[in-house]
Amino acid sequence: MADLVSIVSSIVTIVQEQVSSFLTEKYLELYGVEQEIENLERLLRKIQASVKDVEENPLISNSMRVWLEDVRAAAYDAQDLLNSWTTECNLQLVEKQVNKLRPFIAHKLYNLRVSGELKEIVARLDKISKEKNECHPARGVDVPENPWRKTGSLLNNLVVGREKETQDMVKLLVSDTGETSAGQNIAVIPIVGMGGVGKTTLARLVYADDRISRYFKIKIWVPVGNNFDLNQILKEIVLSQNNDRDDGFFSLNILQTRVVDILAGKKFLLVLDDIWINDYQEWQELENVLSRGGKGSRVLVTSRLSTVSKVMGAKAPYDLPCFDDDESWSLFEKVVFQEGSSTADAREELEAYGKEIARKCKGLPLAVKHIGGLLRGNVDVQEWSRIVKELDEESNSKSKSNTILPVLRLSYDRLSYNLKRCFEYCSLFPKAYVFDKNDLIKLWMAEDFIERNDIDRTEEIGSRDFDDLLNRFFFECSSEDKTKFRMHDLIHDLAISVSTPLCFQVKDKKLSRVPKESRHVSVFCKDVEQPALEIIKRLKNLRTLLFPVEHLKTFDQVPGKISSSLRYLRVLALSSSTILALPKSIENLKELRYLDLSKTDIRELPESICKLINLQTLKLLGCPWLFQLPSKLGALVNLRHLELDEMFWNKISIFPPKMGQLTNLHNLHTFEVGRNPGHRIEELKNLVYLTGTLRITKLENAVNPREANLKDKKMVQKLEYVWSNGSNVDKAGDRDALLEDLQPHLNVKELVICHYRGNEFPTWMRNGLLSNLVSISLSHCARTKILSLDKLPKLAKLHLMNMQELEEWSEERYPSLKRLKIIDCPKLRKLPCFFPKLDVLKIKRCESLDAIPLAQLEVITLVDNPVLHQWPEEDIPFRIQYEGGEEVSSTLASSTFCRYVKIVNCPELCKLPTELYPQRLEISGCRSLTDLPDEQHAVRLEHIALYGCHDETLLGMIPSTSSLFSLVISNISNMNSLPKWPRLPGLKALYIRDCEDLECLSNQENTLSQSFTSLELLSLRNCPKLETLPAEGLPRTLGYLSIALCARLKSFGPKDALKNLTSLHDLYVEDCPELQAFPEDGLSPSLLHLCIQGCPLLTEQCQKDGDLMLKNIPDRELAPTEIPNSSSSSWRGWGWGKLPFKRQKI
Repeated sequence: MADLVSIVSSIVTIVQEQVSSFLTEKYLELYGVEQEIENLERLLRKIQASVKDVEENPLISNSMRVWLEDVRAAAYDAQDLLNSWTTECNLQLVEKQVNKLRPFIAHKLYNLRVSGELKEIVARLDKISKEKNECHPARGVDVPENPWRKTGSLLNNLVVGREKETQDMVKLLVSDTGETSAGQNIAVIPIVGMGGVGKTTLARLVYADDRISRYFKIKIWVPVGNNFDLNQILKEIVLSQNNDRDDGFFSLNILQTRVVDILAGKKFLLVLDDIWINDYQEWQELENVLSRGGKGSRVLVTSRLSTVSKVMGAKAPYDLPCFDDDESWSLFEKVVFQEGSSTADAREELEAYGKEIARKCKGLPLAVKHIGGLLRGNVDVQEWSRIVKELDEESNSKSKSNTILPVLRLSYDRLSYNLKRCFEYCSLFPKAYVFDKNDLIKLWMAEDFIERNDIDRTEEIGSRDFDDLLNRFFFECSSEDKTKFRMHDLIHDLAISVSTPLCFQVKDKKLSRVPKESRHVSVFCKDVEQPALEIIKRLKNLRTLLFPVEHLKTFDQVPGKISSSLRYLRVLALSSSTILALPKSIENLKELRYLDLSKTDIRELPESICKLINLQTLKLLGCPWLFQLPSKLGALVNLRHLELDEMFWNKISIFPPKMGQLTNLHNLHTFEVGRNPGHRIEELKNLVYLTGTLRITKLENAVNPREANLKDKKMVQKLEYVWSNGSNVDKAGDRDALLEDLQPHLNVKELVICHYRGNEFPTWMRNGLLSNLVSISLSHCARTKILSLDKLPKLAKLHLMNMQELEEWSEERYPSLKRLKIIDCPKLRKLPCFFPKLDVLKIKRCESLDAIPLAQLEVITLVDNPVLHQWPEEDIPFRIQYEGGEEVSSTLASSTFCRYVKIVNCPELCKLPTELYPQRLEISGCRSLTDLPDEQHAVRLEHIALYGCHDETLLGMIPSTSSLFSLVISNISNMNSLPKWPRLPGLKALYIRDCEDLECLSNQENTLSQSFTSLELLSLRNCPKLETLPAEGLPRTLGYLSIALCARLKSFGPKDALKNLTSLHDLYVEDCPELQAFPEDGLSPSLLHLCIQGCPLLTEQCQKDGDLMLKNIPDRELAPTEIPNSSSSSWRGWGWGKLPFKRQKI
């Protein structure tokens, strides 16, 4: 109840301040409501005094609670009204400059409505003020608000203990005797326990254990939550193995297929965190998919339900115990008494209270961390004593789960008013929701939850507020992405309990229970249209309307109804919906600050959106059909965040004028310089808050470049200067001066210059001003002959592309350069001699370059360099630091560290470095090269690709090694048969392609079966003279066999050639027109996938004998097609450069 009193007091104070600002000549002259405003101010002072009286004795009666809720509702309504007046006043001031008559008429009509609404509010507050005397507060002792707030920084992933539990779980997971479910291959291992006991923390410890990483080929973490959504679980599995994190919509069938492709035959660990299921049918569908994984796979489950083991077919759950008193104290001690903190200095007098507090948390780590976070930095002994007494009041609770919320509530009670609002707002999102910090801050800003000042940006204050909640353990880092955050389920429960009724989640069958006092609503129904319409009809004072679910939402009437009914709406999210256009009436939402239209097919934005002068955030990410912005976008003077994909800025053709009016804007990816007013470069002058990337195009139109004021844009991280291709508007000297005047702030980290036609680069690129610069890309700078980039101590990446006149690169120090790419620089003759930190080097089409620099390279790519012949190799000093801190200095050859080597069309390069120990080696078109690393230097060699060689010389130099994993042989001339193979016991994949003279796969000295005892994949493509597969058969270990474009191939070999391949599960044959039949003994009994295309004779045989031969193959496709040429891209089999499995990193 004390919290309700403080909330009411705070909101009344805020409204009082707003009313005071209205007692100015500007507003009174506009509205003519001086008497009503004075009455409102008087009533608010009176009510605030009454609230202060209640604050002194917060244990109050139910009638007082109702009175306080009435005050809160009326204060919010008064705030909404005052905000709308402010907006209307600002709009009228703008319109007066355009239309003299319309504002006058609108002014009179609006004043009539204003006066009536204000009188209604005043009458309502007057009645509430009089009702106060009818309420009688109860007697009791108040718990005063904690005067301190700030705490020291502490990571919220702090873990104490659980060593035994971690060992137990790791043993269970890697044991071959684990209990399996019906799927035979997988075992389900549940961790169960009450909320807050640390189930997820234990799962994270196990998941990160090195033994687990070595044992399982694939690890996947999926947060489940209350709703066991099969589609979402499968989607998370797919996304976990997909680097581009494509979050499009997929059908259940597609998801199941993709998950099977990922897991098939592989030993995996899947963590299903926080699972709630009571029905086997829910689990069965997922189990059927997971059972396709390799033997020894495990599903680790965390749950509060002890019955989950029965439902999921596990023998017995691992019941995670609570902490004992010593463990609780150890965790509390680490949280509170950090070395160097004020609490550590006062430990002697605080420790006794601390041990008692830790004991009263009843062994729940979550409660210990929250109470510890509350007391960290507080040395007030009385406050510690007060906490002990408050916990004593809860000590008689029979259930630990009933105790933890009051314990967590102590942390909440001591938050400031603003932080409470920020925390409560998070209750609008579902459990296990992944929060993006910056997105959440934008929502808080839209709701005015962040307490602003005149010094810091609101975003910076919001970031500190978020960090404060994070340090108090209200948030925790997501286990999948450390830049994202989640709320523990119990913290989410707390947020719901303290935010009702102002914040409310609408779920299926709960629509009638939406409180009329709700101001912030989120809708979770599957069909959102009808619930949304009902909410719009009932809650006219709504400030927030969210639809935070991932499935596609269908809207028909909703956008129009919102625009006409919710005049006080501040936040509207219509993302991932079928909306194609906004109604013109969107202009009615004059209080709107946050609008999200991401992931929609919206075609254009109406010009009327530019009247939303309070709009702060406009999100348009993932809108593929949006090609332009409204022409009056510059009128959105409060716009701070304009979020669009980079692709949008590449396709927009007409840029809105007067963007310089958006002086609060934080992100403007691209600005196109024009010569007409509103498009000139000086529009950038006052955009001082720009962050991230700023790309300035058509710089040939710039007249006064200094006016862009780039030196003051301290938050821009990446600057791109782009001239139009072929622009030649002015003299080269003028262009030199122009770029000189576009000097960026010293904080800039990335620099891109494209199509610059000056003779030299500006002085600020070489005089040490840009000491924080990390990356430079210079492209199509056609006139620059000498490159000088001195005094750039942090430069780590440099790209030089299409520098047609570049001849010389000055000999300078580059102490931090790690990646260097040089492409299409035909006149460049020499590079600096030494790069001490260079890891990655790519040189392509540099016709005059004869040597590469000395460096400890890990990756080198050399392509189309006709005179390159020197790869220097010298001993380079290096240091190794051991875990104990000991440092050892030594020297190694510079080439020793190189892992990946690709050399294409470098005809003058005659040798590789002698101390080269490659991991991947690709060579093509190097006629002078006659040697490969020998057996001693092939100890870590995993992949070799040899193609475009004029004979089989290099093929015969392949070293004997057990580490070689894949081998590609392509376009080798004059090779009739494969050479004598070295011993390659570890080879898994062999690709033979475009060998036009190859007639047989065997030789007199050894065979494929003898040489490749572990071969799993064989791909033969475009070998037109090959007539038969080896007479002795293929390696029996084969699992994948693909044959394509072998025009003369007639036979698979002996009659049991395929029958003996007992591991074969994929067979693809394409465009082999003379291949007549499968071997006499038939196909492999393990075959799962068969595809035949462009093989008319073979297809005919299958159609005749198919019932007998093919009946046991579950997936088969027979399609006699015409024969394409060798460049056909229709091949369905495994590509020659792709492996259907992954090699574990060593």
